[in-house]
Amino acid sequence: MSNKSLKTDAIKQIEQNGGLINKPHRKDSNDEIFLFHLRIHSKNIDLPRIFGDVKFVCMCGTAHRAKKFAEIIRQEVYSTSFNKSKEVFDLAQFGHRYSMFKVGNVLCVNHGMGFASFNIVLHEVIKLLQCAGVKDPEFFRIGTCGGIGIPEGTVLISEKIVNDFFEEQYEMNVLGKRIKLAAKWDQNLIKNLKNICETKFPNTQMLRGTTMSVEHFYESVASTEASFCLNNDTERDKYFDLMKKHGVLSLDMEAIAMAAITYYMGIKSASVFVNSNNLCSTELPEFPDEVRAEWEIRPFKVIVEYIKSKLQNTIIE
Repeated sequence: MSNKSLKTDAIKQIEQNGGLINKPHRKDSNDEIFLFHLRIHSKNIDLPRIFGDVKFVCMCGTAHRAKKFAEIIRQEVYSTSFNKSKEVFDLAQFGHRYSMFKVGNVLCVNHGMGFASFNIVLHEVIKLLQCAGVKDPEFFRIGTCGGIGIPEGTVLISEKIVNDFFEEQYEMNVLGKRIKLAAKWDQNLIKNLKNICETKFPNTQMLRGTTMSVEHFYESVASTEASFCLNNDTERDKYFDLMKKHGVLSLDMEAIAMAAITYYMGIKSASVFVNSNNLCSTELPEFPDEVRAEWEIRPFKVIVEYIKSKLQNTIIE
C-alpha cells in the first residue's frame, strides 16, 4: 500500500474521529474486535486493507525508539516510496499507552518495560494481524540489554532464551494456575541475522549466546543502585558466576515473553540487542551521549539489512 493510500484510508480519518476510523458496521458482530490499548476497532477500520501486507513486526522498548526505527526503515528500505518531509504517524496515539508506526511491510511498535506491559501489546498486535489476514509474519525484539562481563556496545544475537532459573520457559499465572510455555527463537532467523552481522558489519563486535529475561530491573540483579537490596555482594557475585557457567551473555526484561508466545502461536521470532552496560561491574562508566546513541541504532541496522535482503529475495531460507 502506498503512503498516499494509507494517509487517505487511515491517518486522515483517525485524526478526524478521535482515533476511530469511520466505516459501516459489519453485519456479523462476532467478527468485531476492539484492541483496547491500541484503540483500534475492527468495525471502524478495514484491517486487511491497512495492515494486510505486514511482513515484519519490530518491537522496541520506548516510543522514541519505535519512531526512530520507523524513520530509518522509511529512509533505508522505502526511500523512493514515501514523502520524506512527512512525519511518520503514530497509529496508536489515541490509546495513550503504546505507539505504532507502519512503513510499507514493517510495523514498528513500542512495548514499554517488563512482562506485563509487553504481553498486553504483543497480544493486541498478534490479534490485529490475525484479523488482517497476515500470513507468516516475523517478529523481532530490538533494544538494549545488560551485558554479563562483555564490552559495552557489543551487538548480541540471542540464540537461546532462559528465565532466572536457567529454564527455557516462560511462566504465567492464569486463573490461579501456573502455566509454563516453552520459549524458543526461530533458529533459521538467528542464522540469517548472524550472516547479516558478519557480512554487512564486520567491524562491529558481535556475539551470539544466551539471554536471560528477568522480572525486576533492580532486584533481579541485586543492584547497588537501588533504594534497597535484598541480597549481599557475595550472593550477587555467586549468581553472576552461575550465569557465566550457563553461557548467559545478556539480561533483558521482555524477550522470553516474545519467544514463548510467538513459539506457542507458530510465529517466527528473534531478538537482537546491544549491550548498554556491564552488569558485572559495580562502577558505571561514563560514555558520551553520541556514543550511546550510535550503540542504540546498531541492532536497528542489522534488522534493516535483514528486511532489505528478505524483500529482495536474497536471503537463503
